[in-house]
Amino acid sequence: MKIDDWRGSAESARTNATLRAKARDLSGWIDWAAPIDAPETKRMLEWARKRLASIERAVNPNRFGAWLRAKKLFPEVDRFAPLPGLLPVLWTVG
Repeated sequence: MKIDDWRGSAESARTNATLRAKARDLSGWIDWAAPIDAPETKRMLEWARKRLASIERAVNPNRFGAWLRAKKLFPEVDRFAPLPGLLPVLWTVG
């Protein structure tokens, strides 16, 4: 393993650890703030839950795959693919 590979691995592990710590802190804050009924707190809770979900997707690739499937970003049938048997139309400028 090259020295640059070690640096990249160490930096990646450090980033992962930082994200996990942020997720832990955010989760703790969500648990603490959940019973508060103030509108501002509810707005912050909504933001915090979205942020926590995005951090968890970054840390856990399995959750990212589930998120992609739920968003249906890659449908089974591509609506923009050419129809079978038809040649694509080539547009010319000029």
